[in-house]
Amino acid sequence: MSLGNASIKRATGAIGKTGEKSKKAAFTANRSLIELEISKIKFERSAYDLAELKKSVKKYGILHPVFVLREGEEFILLSGKARMTAAAELRMESVPAVVLDMEGSGVSAAKKELLLKKAAPVQPSISDEIAASEDIHEEKFNAIKGIGSDLPEYLL
Repeated sequence: MSLGNASIKRATGAIGKTGEKSKKAAFTANRSLIELEISKIKFERSAYDLAELKKSVKKYGILHPVFVLREGEEFILLSGKARMTAAAELRMESVPAVVLDMEGSGVSAAKKELLLKKAAPVQPSISDEIAASEDIHEEKFNAIKGIGSDLPEYLL
């Protein structure tokens, strides 16, 4: 009795008893938290007004680490553009960074996906949200006042 290909593959663990291929991870990702020199990080400076952030960084330092992808000897910034810009403008030498190291056969596709997500649009600032909420409140106040509510103004 000869052994078939499926028997050999099951014996070596290449396929399970159901005949399906075993699922191997296409890549592995390791993270480490380090103090990283700003000169090694590849990033584009933020175009937004960072005066308040710079005051905070100057007083407290970088409290939340930036997120970078290791690419040989360089590091590509994935998250923390404003913090990096503030640190660079304050002439800091290094920042705390979570470094992502990836290895395996699916690394190039995973890196491509990460870099696409990095280019996502920036959310509006908190001051924009506060201004919008004040406008909405004013509109609600005028609408209620316009329909003749008998509530006193301080309750609107």
